[in-house]
Order: sequence, then structure tokens, then C-alpha cells
Amino acid sequence: MASFIVPCVVFFCVGGSIRFRAQVVIDRISGSDCDVYTDIRELEKSHDEAEKYYKECHPAGGKSGFDVLFQSCAKYPKWRKEGKNAKHWDYLQYLETNFACTGFCKTAEESLWSHKEYHENSAFDACTNVVRSVLESKVARSGLLMMVYPAFVLVGFLTWNCMVRPTFQQMTAGDYGGHFHPAFYDKAKEVVGLAQDKAANAYGAVQHSFEQLNSPRQAMPPPPQPMFLPSQPMPAPGPPMATLPPGGGVWSAPPAPGYANPQMPPMQK
Repeated sequence: MASFIVPCVVFFCVGGSIRFRAQVVIDRISGSDCDVYTDIRELEKSHDEAEKYYKECHPAGGKSGFDVLFQSCAKYPKWRKEGKNAKHWDYLQYLETNFACTGFCKTAEESLWSHKEYHENSAFDACTNVVRSVLESKVARSGLLMMVYPAFVLVGFLTWNCMVRPTFQQMTAGDYGGHFHPAFYDKAKEVVGLAQDKAANAYGAVQHSFEQLNSPRQAMPPPPQPMFLPSQPMPAPGPPMATLPPGGGVWSAPPAPGYANPQMPPMQK
């Protein structure tokens, strides 16, 4: 039972931790005064420095019709190495590029790391709105599911265990309580033994075939020699064509055909 309960408790605690941490971040970034926290204040100051450097690189700004990305400025690698700009600017660039937002706690005047269509929309949402939406719809919701799922599984398992535990106790003690007759167990053992025998035979056949396939090849026996077997017995020899008359005399032959008979008139042309 412990092997079933402990994983459910672990899943519940992990889901609760994820949901709690997501809710803390959501509370911090809610509202326009989210820069009261130290880590968010540093992120906001880093964005202000990026705006200052961007105006130095491109005084006309992106709304002038000639849009220049901040990362394409000549001094961008040098500015990025100052303080924590590398960490903060990469995060802000990810938000602007993937979620079409500007600034963090408040909406910025223009986008720095991505192109925006200002002729269609003059202002874009602050990135805190996007972060809060993702935390609520994905992170916090996933934590809630990790809390609810093991709770349902644990309740179902405990209910089933309470229902079948008396039966298991009776079976362990040898008292079947009318549920199963001893003949049933004998028949079940017989079926299990038969199944094991069939499985062993099948395994032996497979093993034998495998050994035959992996055994060295042997020379094929010579083909059988063909034998002539007449379909009908040979006829007995007939009488000779010319026979000697009884009592002696000369050999006689059968009469010649008509075309060889000299008494017949010759054929007329």
C-alpha cells in the first residue's frame, strides 16, 4: 500500500509547489507598480538603458518609417556586456519576439528587438500581461492538475481497498466464504498447468527452429535417378511373316499388292 500512497503524495506536493510559486510571481507582476520588487526593478532599469542606447543608435526611432533593430546596432555587443544586461535583454527580446509586447511593467514607446506594424496598432501591451497569462493558463493550471489527479487516484484506491479487504482476509485464512469453491481453484491450477505446458512446447519449437536456422549448411543429397516404367505390358511376339508349310517345301510369302501384280494391266497415262 505504501508503494501506491507515497507516489500520490509526492505528485501532490510537487504540483502544490509549482502552483504556489506561479501564484507568487503572478501577484508580483499584477498592476502597474510591479517594479517595487528588487528583481523586477532591475529588469525595468535594464529596459530603460536599452531604450537610451537605442535612441543613441537610431535617433529617428522605429516609428519614423525606417525600422532598425536594437541588436543590429554597432555597439550592441559592448552594451550587452554591461552589468546584467545580457541576462535581462535576452529575456526581454524573447518576450517581444514571441508575444508581440513592449516594455515590461508598462508599455514602452516602441519595440526594440522586433519589428512592429505601428500603422496597424500604435501601442502594444506590456509584457507583464503576457507573462501573467502564461503563468495562469499553463504553469499554475499544470500544478493544479498534478494536485487533483493523485487525490482522485488515492481516494479511488482506498475505497477499492476497503471494499475488497474482507474478501482478501478470508481467502488468506482459508475461508472462502462461499465466494469461490475449492474445485474452482483446482480447475484454475489445472488450466494454468496446461497453459504452461503449451507455452513450453511452443518455446521449444521456436528454439528448435532457431537452432536449425543457425546450424551450418549441409550439402544437398543427389537427386534421384530417373527410371523408365512402362505404363502397359509389352505385347507377345506375333507369328512370323513367312512360314514354312508342313511336310517341307519351299518358303512361301504373302501375295504382293495389286500395283506389283504382273497380271494387272498397266496404268494408262
